[in-house]
Amino acid sequence: MKKFVTFCAIGGLMAACATTDAVQQPVNVTPKNAETAVGLDVFAAQRAAGNSAPRYRGDITIDVVSLRETLGAESGVPTTADCTLDSGLYTASFATPAKVVVPNYGRVSPAIFVQCKSGSQSGNVTQRPRNVTAGETADTAPTRPDQSGDVFNYGTIVVTLK
Repeated sequence: MKKFVTFCAIGGLMAACATTDAVQQPVNVTPKNAETAVGLDVFAAQRAAGNSAPRYRGDITIDVVSLRETLGAESGVPTTADCTLDSGLYTASFATPAKVVVPNYGRVSPAIFVQCKSGSQSGNVTQRPRNVTAGETADTAPTRPDQSGDVFNYGTIVVTLK
């Protein structure tokens, strides 16, 4: 039994070492007004002052990928690109593929604009939050009496470079 545990620990360590280079560390966004933010929560100071502000639901990690457009292909070829993300409330700069951590405000989460460039090719996309529970985009969803338990996220953001 002791040899088995030792083998698993060594095997687990080797597996971790083998995958460390392939794992991308998440990139946190930076609030545009850091004085009124607490961590990634850009509305914290407004709520603390007793003002009406969106409820902070924690953070969401978004996958961002870039695809190089190729002639005759139905979909692009994955590529590395330098990108910026801007929501109007927070920003981030990163290279794709990336995992970007953003604050979650449910239905009132802002649209995210991502722009990427690789060599002479560039592309951009605006992604709106989706109500995963209802299967709708937040800005087109019919108003239901209570969406407080609904799950919202952005899905994977795909930027096609042309």
